[in-house]
Amino acid sequence: MFDVKVRGIPEFKAALADVSKQLRRKLLSDALRAGARQVQGAARAAAPVLNPSSLKVRRGVRSSGTLKKAIVVRANPEARKLGNVGISVVIRAPKGAARGKNSPKDPYYAPWVEFGHKIVGRFKGAYASLPIRGRGRKTGIAKRRRSPLGFVRARPFMRPAATLLPKALSIFTNKLSAELNKLNSRRV
Repeated sequence: MFDVKVRGIPEFKAALADVSKQLRRKLLSDALRAGARQVQGAARAAAPVLNPSSLKVRRGVRSSGTLKKAIVVRANPEARKLGNVGISVVIRAPKGAARGKNSPKDPYYAPWVEFGHKIVGRFKGAYASLPIRGRGRKTGIAKRRRSPLGFVRARPFMRPAATLLPKALSIFTNKLSAELNKLNSRRV
């Protein structure tokens, strides 16, 4: 993966210790967001855009640029639960009725684009015509076999953007040190 070494953590901690908790959270989140925007920009630039004229897509089911628009920078809820400040670059799903495969605004297919997927056809075999009544062995129906029709290659956009993490870290440290210097100059 990545091997990043950070120096000067004790100095940052000492400088942040004099700042109030609310201001410290704001300084850290602003600096983290500045670094995360670099990763977001790279992910958006690498994300593929649907060209409706080249694909046979049902009208109104997919809109062009849905995946790019869904890549956002947001606060990390797991870090917040632990009392820390964390920022993530994620693919945000829409809320409420705008969710689902029939919504033009839902990028539910993002993992398939990132990692690739199999194209699966109709059921084949002795049980192809039987309706599905349940799952597993208890229903007495054997698992249906699907025939793989091919494989759609991966078009990664988030993983290549993650290679910018060292650059994002330098942006974070530069912005945080600039804000701390500005804050210290006001106190003097």
